[in-house]
Amino acid sequence: MARNAPLPAVLRAEVKFTTGETISVAPRERNALKPRKADEVGVVAAMFWCGDRDRDGRWLMVDANQTFPSQRGTTSIGIRVMARVAKRQASLAPLRNHVDAHWQRFLRAFMPQALEGHVVLKAALADAHSGNGLAEHLSGDDPLELEHRERIAAILEKHGASVSGHIFQDLLAYLLGMAGYRNVQINPVGVPDIEVSGLTA
Repeated sequence: MARNAPLPAVLRAEVKFTTGETISVAPRERNALKPRKADEVGVVAAMFWCGDRDRDGRWLMVDANQTFPSQRGTTSIGIRVMARVAKRQASLAPLRNHVDAHWQRFLRAFMPQALEGHVVLKAALADAHSGNGLAEHLSGDDPLELEHRERIAAILEKHGASVSGHIFQDLLAYLLGMAGYRNVQINPVGVPDIEVSGLTA
């Protein structure tokens, strides 16, 4: 996609949440993200919670094919390197801009369900999405950074890192869906974690 390219018709994402400074991408994850057509894109999306106040609690998103093109083994990438790579990949700007613009308010809107757990949250997100009502749940100005961090910390305290990772994955999937994708698929097992398609005009 060029700098001002539209959103991809199909987007596949492998989602990572970590309390460390590094994520790893396995060969089978990379393979699942390879584009099958010219208007498809595969990304690795990561949220770190490692004490980096400039990046903690925000989504970093990179094109998997460009970032991990041909390695055979598992590849690791650190938070600072991933942030630098993301800035250089202008083709993903429409996706990143959408996520950056709405993520904090999206989390605030579905915070009660997130605290209740994965099953309740996913049902609420799917219901809102089916009625094209996800955006209607977002209101007001962006939360203060402290408030946003407190929400993430509360989810981690309630559910632990592993379950919280699934919760953040659910939220990202439907936040991407809110960009105009009719179909949102979350794979509880297997790869990729997320596939959104059916982009509306």
